[in-house]
Amino acid sequence: MIGMLHGHGARFRPPPGFTRPTLDIGYLTWAGTWHADQLARRPIDPAVRCVLTETAERVQTVLTGLGQDRAGYGLIHADLDLDNVLDHHGQARVIDFDDASWGHYALDLAIAADGIPGALRPVLLGGYQTVRPLPPGYDEHQAALLAARRLFLAIWHLASGLPDERHVGQLRAFTGN
Repeated sequence: MIGMLHGHGARFRPPPGFTRPTLDIGYLTWAGTWHADQLARRPIDPAVRCVLTETAERVQTVLTGLGQDRAGYGLIHADLDLDNVLDHHGQARVIDFDDASWGHYALDLAIAADGIPGALRPVLLGGYQTVRPLPPGYDEHQAALLAARRLFLAIWHLASGLPDERHVGQLRAFTGN
């Protein structure tokens, strides 16, 4: 399904006045939002803040390096996990397009992969490749792309005052801190 969405995204030509946010490092870190303000005010372990900052810097480097070539960048779902796919008489139907953004297909695929059990990721990637080749940079930067999604979720949880050792732990593993 995500491969088909990316195919549609690659062919999409926005009409005049069409706007969507960009899934960039500002979006992933909630820059300029209530969440970023709350995160700055919360008593968070400095080591956790360091992990968030280092992750953001590494993700920014990867996203910048991927560029915005139409082969790997376009309109994406940005929140395609199993909760956003419904079974309609045996056919998968995608819902919840409120996070649809301009972004990298590789990041969108990583978001989808992060939302399923690890054992099913090869199935997802194999299915994707029956529709289109893996997005440029996906294989090479998979760890950073997964970290991008986890950074987004960790900041949301921490800003909301919720514990989030799961995502922070995954980011620690990514950064080596």
